[in-house]
Amino acid sequence: MFLQFPLDAIHPQARKAAEASLCAAQQGADAFWAMHERLFETSREWSGQANLAERFKGYAAELGLDAEAFVAC
Repeated sequence: MFLQFPLDAIHPQARKAAEASLCAAQQGADAFWAMHERLFETSREWSGQANLAERFKGYAAELGLDAEAFVAC
């Protein structure tokens, strides 16, 4: 079991990242963990950005997920 606990007070984009991993999870447990790892690996690249939808969609595509289904989540 894994519990998301985004700390919005110290990381304004934490909730969006948590949501992205949950959207990936709709495509399978392996997809969740792949997105989870990608988000942590690249956090310095996106943590200060306001609009993350395209970046996270790109990660989904890079990971071999259905990017359109990911965005529809």
